[in-house]
Amino acid sequence: MTRTAGRLRTAIAAFLLVSGALLAGGMIFRGAGATGEPARLTAPGDGIVWLNRVGCYAVMAELVISPREGDLIGGTPPAIEVEVTDRSGARLAWESPECLGRGVAFLLRRRGHMLGRITVPEAGYCVVKARWVGASQGTTERGVVLAFVPLATPGHLLWLLVGFGGQIFFSMRFLVQWIASEKAGRSLVPRTFWHFSLVGGAMVLAYALHIRDPVFIAAYVLNTLIYTRNLVLLHRKNDAANDRHAC
Repeated sequence: MTRTAGRLRTAIAAFLLVSGALLAGGMIFRGAGATGEPARLTAPGDGIVWLNRVGCYAVMAELVISPREGDLIGGTPPAIEVEVTDRSGARLAWESPECLGRGVAFLLRRRGHMLGRITVPEAGYCVVKARWVGASQGTTERGVVLAFVPLATPGHLLWLLVGFGGQIFFSMRFLVQWIASEKAGRSLVPRTFWHFSLVGGAMVLAYALHIRDPVFIAAYVLNTLIYTRNLVLLHRKNDAANDRHAC
């Protein structure tokens, strides 16, 4: 019976760990294609969009708004030409969708049809001119929503891994405490609990400092000090115990 209960606890712990890792991986995967809410405008026609960060943007035909909403997703990509100029009047270089790479294309596949990529050298307002081309030229009753999706950089993905990794470590401390208590037959807080707490808290604190979130910074600065203090007290207790045994 004891062996069966031990296996059950191990299985549950493994399930929770794998589920947490998969959840974190899924959220990172979903956020890897874009670092924020896209800027949008309707096309064809001229318009102004605010692109609030420097870097690469995927330009996508996100949604048909006429003649029937939503009939673009999964259909044929629209034959539309897009020209983007920055506030100084300089035309931004237009790159084909293949420049996005297969990984980014896969991450963004549910947003719509990718038309191309632009690189914004300076955040600010940009002027967009969108026209139907080819067989669609002259079409006036059909429109789409263009989305300018900011793409994640490798550094952004690394910080996501740090943040989610810290959350996984932080969650693991409860599994460690639960398993140790079950084995002892009483409520117990093992040393490993504080190790997981310290590592997880420090990683989340680093991520909070990176994104400059004052709420998480205030919370995890204090927590990290408490975890460190508990480990120091445990270390002193062990040293005192060793000294007694030595005498």
